[in-house]
This record gives sequence, C-alpha cells and structure tokens, in this order.
Amino acid sequence: MVRHLVLIKSADTVEVERVLQRIATLKGKVPGLDSVEIGLDFTGKHMGYTHLFILNFAGRDNLKVWAEHPEHLPIRNTLMRVAEMIVFDYEL
Repeated sequence: MVRHLVLIKSADTVEVERVLQRIATLKGKVPGLDSVEIGLDFTGKHMGYTHLFILNFAGRDNLKVWAEHPEHLPIRNTLMRVAEMIVFDYEL
C-alpha cells in the first residue's frame, strides 16, 4: 500500500475547501484508490499548513496512474494556483 499525503497552506480557504470536497468523492473513480481522508488542523501548530488530504493506493503503479488521471489534473492545477503544498509519498 502507498500513502499520498498532501499538506496545504493557502489564504484562499474557500477554494481549498471546494477542492477537498471534490477529493472526498474520488473513491471508486480512480483505479487502486482504497481510501480518502481529509483533515483540518485544530492545534494551531500547523505553521500555516491548515488542511491536508491523504490518499491510500493499492501500490506504486496506482499512484502513477493518479498522477495523470483526469480527476487529478484539475485538482492539482487549482491547488498549484492557490496554495503552497508539501507532498509526501510512502509505502506502508
């Protein structure tokens, strides 16, 4: 299993929350996407990274498919326009 974790920092929280709502609907639309988690920091220790999402994939090949998937491209483009991100991919 591969986990794709994305931390998001943005002043445009309305647009970020729209994107996160879209991400929440992706299970079943992307091959090998096993689960989706969305989070909002509540501790104040976030250094500006207030939102995150975690996608769990069956394997590395599924993560590669996600990189060019038509559901991913508008999400990536919007987040690149309105946010700073830290992306971390690792195997479980």
